[in-house]
Formats: sequence, structure tokens, C-alpha cells
Amino acid sequence: MERISRRQLVLFFLFLAASSATALEPGTSPYCGPRFLAEMASDCVGGLEKPRLPCCVMVMATVGMGFDDKVPCICLVVRDPAFLATGFNIHDIFSMYPVCHGALPVGPDTPDPCKGIN
Repeated sequence: MERISRRQLVLFFLFLAASSATALEPGTSPYCGPRFLAEMASDCVGGLEKPRLPCCVMVMATVGMGFDDKVPCICLVVRDPAFLATGFNIHDIFSMYPVCHGALPVGPDTPDPCKGIN
């Protein structure tokens, strides 16, 4: 898997911030762009064990943004039709997170933070 450079992450988050003009639920990070991130999930198809860079960018952002928010970004992403069309679920994202070198304490056994959120 390719390493994500600091510059790539900065550019990604700047693009994400500029493209997230959608109204978000109260308690959600203003940088969460659920539609944009959900559309990136197709880059993960067929690569759960060795995800490509675009997939890891999506996974890292989806898990990391709003990790401690009342409504984490991941909850909005996994409900988006573009994400649902991939056949993935929230546990697939948590499974890929450590493979993508995520630093937060999550993994395939992480409880679903979105349960009980409408």
C-alpha cells in the first residue's frame, strides 16, 4: 500500500472542506463531506486486504473526522446511497482502518457508534 503524504492529506482536507456545502446534522464535524467520502468508497472494492491510496484516504477521513462528535462523520457516510451501493458496511471501514495505518483505537471489533442515531 502507498503511504499517504502529509501534503496529500492537506490537499484532501482542503478539497473536502470546500466541497462539503451540504447541511450536516447538529453535532457533526463541519469538515465531514458524507457524499464525497461515500463516492470514494468504490475505490475500496476488491481491495480490503491491501487497499489503494484513494481507499485509505476515504477510510482515514471517514473514521477520523468527528471521531468524538455526537454524530461521527462515519454515521453519515455509511448511510449515503453511494456507500450502500458498494456493499460495504461500517465494520468493513473499521477493518480497513488499521490496514491504512490509522492511529485511533478502532478495529473490526469496534462497536457501531451509529446505533441509536436516526
